[in-house]
Amino acid sequence: MSRSLFSFSVGPVQSFISKARKTQDLYAGSFILSYLCRTGMNKIVEYGSEIILPDPTNAYVPNRFLAIVNETDPKKLQLIGKSVENAVRKKFINMGETILQRLGLHNKPKGFTEQIERHLEIYWVFMPFDEKDYPDCYKNIGARLGSVKNTRCFEQLEEEPGRKCSIDGEHNALFFKGINRGKAFITNEAIELNNISDKYLEDGEALCAISFVKRCADKYFKSIGVDYNSDFESTSRIALADAITRLENTNPAYKDLSKCDFDSNIVYELKSKQIKSEDVKDRKAKEIYETLKEHGIEYSPYYAIMLFDGDNMGKWYCGDNLRDEVLLREFQTKLSKDLGRFAEEVREEVLVLPKGKPVYTGGEDFLGFINLNHLISVMKNLRERFTKIDLSAYSDKTLTFSAGVAIAHFKTPLSEVLKWARRMEQEAKNRDNNKDAFGIAVLKHAGEIEKAILPWKLEEGIWIADLIQVCLRFLNAGKFSSNFIINIDNEFSKMMVDGDLITEKINDPDGIFETELLRLLKRSCEIDSKDKSRTQEINRFWDTLRHLKTGSRELANFINVLKIIRFLEREVKYINDN
Repeated sequence: MSRSLFSFSVGPVQSFISKARKTQDLYAGSFILSYLCRTGMNKIVEYGSEIILPDPTNAYVPNRFLAIVNETDPKKLQLIGKSVENAVRKKFINMGETILQRLGLHNKPKGFTEQIERHLEIYWVFMPFDEKDYPDCYKNIGARLGSVKNTRCFEQLEEEPGRKCSIDGEHNALFFKGINRGKAFITNEAIELNNISDKYLEDGEALCAISFVKRCADKYFKSIGVDYNSDFESTSRIALADAITRLENTNPAYKDLSKCDFDSNIVYELKSKQIKSEDVKDRKAKEIYETLKEHGIEYSPYYAIMLFDGDNMGKWYCGDNLRDEVLLREFQTKLSKDLGRFAEEVREEVLVLPKGKPVYTGGEDFLGFINLNHLISVMKNLRERFTKIDLSAYSDKTLTFSAGVAIAHFKTPLSEVLKWARRMEQEAKNRDNNKDAFGIAVLKHAGEIEKAILPWKLEEGIWIADLIQVCLRFLNAGKFSSNFIINIDNEFSKMMVDGDLITEKINDPDGIFETELLRLLKRSCEIDSKDKSRTQEINRFWDTLRHLKTGSRELANFINVLKIIRFLEREVKYINDN
């Protein structure tokens, strides 16, 4: 019997998620897109359709799905597609109106509905097929959907001039707080909300309808009984999480400290002497700062954002890596279920506080915040578990992913940190045809940026993450001074072009760089010269560095790796391997 494949996507993805000032904005954007896509999935099922991708039982779904519809008549298919699209659009509009009602705002500002109606980018396409033609149809429908996206229609915006949204900088602000309307060019239609909680609107903020819905999303999801994290941890809370847990484990009086409500920013402001203790009104934050200091528990103001995307997932889903293409549908079902289980493991086992907090876990892609003390071990854990997804019944290959990591001070604008994480992910994917790499960037609070690209494993099977941990242990144990990194950088950074020595373009064949690095490493060794372990420890550290150099390929990249390790040595005082 002839049926039709139905491919559906809802967006925009990047702008809807990444345009965020708070972690809550980021989480809300991701959650809403997943919720709207599931709305479309539920609607298509009403027509007796079968969802192929993703697995409908997954807790989170991406912004797209694929279904088989028992219909081939073009007119009926058109009606079905429109019905699914309208269900998603109406759900988003209802979300906005429900939020206004729950906040007691019965007169919505002019332009509110229009901004919401115009925001979603929804694309869908049908393609009839016979069962034997399924693999070819699947490959073609993706290209057809791409063509539809490339011929998108644009509506003429009719908003009057006025102050734009504090988050997206694109639409007119319709809600504001603590701002002089006249001096700030806020339109007369905008609503002033000076009595609303800072959780939803802070002093000096002016939000459009889209940003306001994201910020207040918990009002909607609570009203319909959907499990939603209405208090997503701030970047400062992520950075402080491991120190809080260590304090809980050290002092029984602080057993449930991580559940307490306090301003983690104040802890850092007290530590950096930006505010005086007597001026602090948040007594819990003040107590935490003093107790951390009393117990000698060190903590960093830096945290990490990590995102990854499965390598060549398009080829996997198309069956290019399968031994038998006839089994494509069966394989897609298994892959989708396995990715769903992997995503659940990430949420329930890998990235739980104090290690960090996931924003989105779709299976083949991920976005999350990670505490710096756990960063390297979490990165390895994610990559290791991903490859353990067993597809051996269908293919001789294994899954891999490329990741981007951005380390930043908690006060660095979130949008900037996200931009760097995405940039590093892309650079990792561009490393070579095999991909399977990660890029890491450190955004120092002073403005300097260090970045490097590395493979997950060397050809010998050695994990780069393990090598980095070994380096950190040598440095944190006081066995070596990190000054050798400063010296090697000073000596060689000006002697390079395009990542290699000016004198020898390929891999330092005469050993100039390695000879000097070894000399500097020996000088930096703090172990007493009479200690018999000195030579052994130097050799161990040297072997670790040589492996890192091999994985780095270019000398400039290797030096950047060393500089990132030196940064981590200063900021990570407690290395966690679990």
